[in-house]
Amino acid sequence: PAAQAIGFRCSSALSQVGSYVRALRLGIATLKGAHAGSGGPPVSEVSCRNLLASISLSLGDYAAAEEHLGTSRKLIEDLREETGLDVITNLGGLYRETCRPLDALPLAENALRLAESIGDPNGLGVALRCVNLGLVYQDLCRLPDAITLFRRAVQIETALLGEGHVTTCQDVSTLAEALRNAGETGEAEALLVKSLSAAANWGTQAHPARASLLTNLARIIEDRGEVAKARGMLKEALAISAEANGEGSPRLAPCVNNLGVNSLMASQYSQAIIEFEKAIALEQAQNAVVEYRLAHRQLNLAIAHFLNHEVEESRCILERAWPHARAARTVLTGRVLLVRLALAFVSQEP
Repeated sequence: PAAQAIGFRCSSALSQVGSYVRALRLGIATLKGAHAGSGGPPVSEVSCRNLLASISLSLGDYAAAEEHLGTSRKLIEDLREETGLDVITNLGGLYRETCRPLDALPLAENALRLAESIGDPNGLGVALRCVNLGLVYQDLCRLPDAITLFRRAVQIETALLGEGHVTTCQDVSTLAEALRNAGETGEAEALLVKSLSAAANWGTQAHPARASLLTNLARIIEDRGEVAKARGMLKEALAISAEANGEGSPRLAPCVNNLGVNSLMASQYSQAIIEFEKAIALEQAQNAVVEYRLAHRQLNLAIAHFLNHEVEESRCILERAWPHARAARTVLTGRVLLVRLALAFVSQEP
């Protein structure tokens, strides 16, 4: 039992510093220890599976996360307890990550209410659930509500953990992205610059939270036309993500896709095609492909071919992407695909 407890704490600590692959290995070993236990209450296995589900979500292994969470729900009956709250939280995160925001919404709302009733309304547990619910609101185009929740989470974490803590930095990045999407780029940029400085003072240079900060700052800089400067930040973000997730991990797909977008903005269409093709390959390497993400990558690739005067190739890619967009039930992606498909056809008309 002592070794199991140490393994659980070490796996959790590794996850918090972004070493997801090592955290997963240790977590699996800890779960095997729980199975070999002395027949006590199942809470230890539930805790292990909750941790493994969280790590699996971070690594993009949604099938494994769903398996762990499904087993956890069977092992506990009272979802109002703290362990049950973790199950609700992770299950909501799984639904959101797999493009099921309407399924995630009641779970995320319930998780925040339970967190507020069980513990300190200004505690870290509440901050976590604020971010989770805010992300669901964001997916449902309720951006003002999302920003309100993100601000609340950052205020709690700054007070309890400090500005440079990895959790604070990650959620500052989430808030800044929402502000940018709402057109508040000035505030977003100021938050990101300040958070990156604080992270450096805390020694979190190689954490995925820094990669997130760099990515969002690069997007703002790109919008101003400073494409080369933004590319340096995006490359650094990719290197950090590769260190955390492993070379060839599907979790690198967004970073590679961002480099492709940067190449597009620099009119480097051939380079963009290479990067988008790599991002698609990484998406397809996942145990369970997320349809809307794959459709988005294919759309970017089609745009690159179109701008590179390869109209027929663009049309073929769009036709391949369309079933994925329909399967994902993402109206916006579907509409954009239709527009691009029409453009490709129109360009071939006499």
